[in-house]
Amino acid sequence: MLCAPPGAKRVLWTYATAGLSSNRRVPAIELHLFSPRKSLGLVELLYAVAHYHCNGPGLDWAHTVNLGRPWLDSSQCEYGLVSRPYLDGPDLENFSDEEGCVKCYWLVPITADELRLKVRQGIDSLEDKFERQRFNYADPGRKSVVGPSNDERA
Repeated sequence: MLCAPPGAKRVLWTYATAGLSSNRRVPAIELHLFSPRKSLGLVELLYAVAHYHCNGPGLDWAHTVNLGRPWLDSSQCEYGLVSRPYLDGPDLENFSDEEGCVKCYWLVPITADELRLKVRQGIDSLEDKFERQRFNYADPGRKSVVGPSNDERA
């Protein structure tokens, strides 16, 4: 696991796997997530997701994983969406070197309602909701973009 403190380009902590892609039994991916503060719990959480990837069916783009607990504090976000790294672009997503190609994905914390929308209507529908509502992905207290106050048909 790697942990990078906030810097000039990003005001958030960044947590990332390192070497997850070396397990050739599953898709060659690396994952990262962001946090408004330093948290050893996020190292543990990312380790658990990496273990699931390597020892389970494997994760890839648009997959979701049950985090088993809120990603931070009492957040409603208890699931992780394996998403493209929209904040960093395709150069990060499609990393390659002399050892081959690796997909580097963003693990976005999402709520149970957001997961249900993704399952029913697809990842594009969920990501459209995120974009339209300009959700704050780094706010552990954020409300779901889906639900009574955020009509799914919008």
